[in-house]
Amino acid sequence: MLGLLFRLRPIGLALRAASRSWYTLRASWIWQWPVPPHKLTIILDRMHEVPIEDFIDLHTFQPREIRIVIEEYLYQAIKRGFREVRLIHGRGIGVQREIVHSMLKEHLAVISFRDAADRGSTYVLLRSGPPPAASPDAP
Repeated sequence: MLGLLFRLRPIGLALRAASRSWYTLRASWIWQWPVPPHKLTIILDRMHEVPIEDFIDLHTFQPREIRIVIEEYLYQAIKRGFREVRLIHGRGIGVQREIVHSMLKEHLAVISFRDAADRGSTYVLLRSGPPPAASPDAP
């Protein structure tokens, strides 16, 4: 099964692709989400395996983890050729939905997004082609 394994920890985010090789993402990814550098120690050391399908269920992630998870998920979804994906955030009081929508408004790979009829998920229309760089200083 193709998937990603996320390990959130104070020094950053590591992911394991289906090839079983490890990659460490640049620290610049960490600074993009709203946690000041001196507070990175609050990130828990948790493992999440995320299959790359046309949807992702965000219920198992803490709100502070959502931005990193979505960033990597969208990158992998575009890489695999998905044009539309669904982010399942749940209805609740809307904390995760607000995080998801604020991130999607600024994401370079997102053409548009809309709430599903039940408002518990968001459909995202993605650009085709190679995934955009994670940050302006990316190679």
